[in-house]
Amino acid sequence: MTDYVHAHYREDLSLGDLADRFRVTPSYVSQLFKERHGENFVAYVARYRIERVKALLAVRELSIGQIALETGYNNAQQLDPHVQEARRHDAGRIQTTAYRRFRIDSRSLTDRPNRRS
Repeated sequence: MTDYVHAHYREDLSLGDLADRFRVTPSYVSQLFKERHGENFVAYVARYRIERVKALLAVRELSIGQIALETGYNNAQQLDPHVQEARRHDAGRIQTTAYRRFRIDSRSLTDRPNRRS
C-alpha cells in the first residue's frame, strides 16, 4: 500500500479509495498505516507530499505553482500553508518562496565556498 501511495501521491488519495483498491476495510488501512508508519493515512500522505515539495524547491527551473501541481496540490496558495506547518519547528514560519531562496543560498554556499557575491 505504501508503494501505491508513493506512486500516486499526486492524485486525490482517500482512505476509502485505497481500501477499495486493495479490497480491505478502511479501518484496516488506517490501522496498518498507524502500525507501520506511526501516523494515520492522511498524515502520512501529507508528510510524504511535503518531503517531495522540499526536494523540488531546490530545483530553480520549477515555479512554486508547478511544484504544487507536481505534488498533489491545486495551486501555490493551497501549498504554502502546508509548507509553513512543516517548517514550523525547525526553521520557523516562512513562505514557500523564502524557503526556496534559503535552500538555494545554502546550497550555493556549501557547493561553492569561494564564490563572491
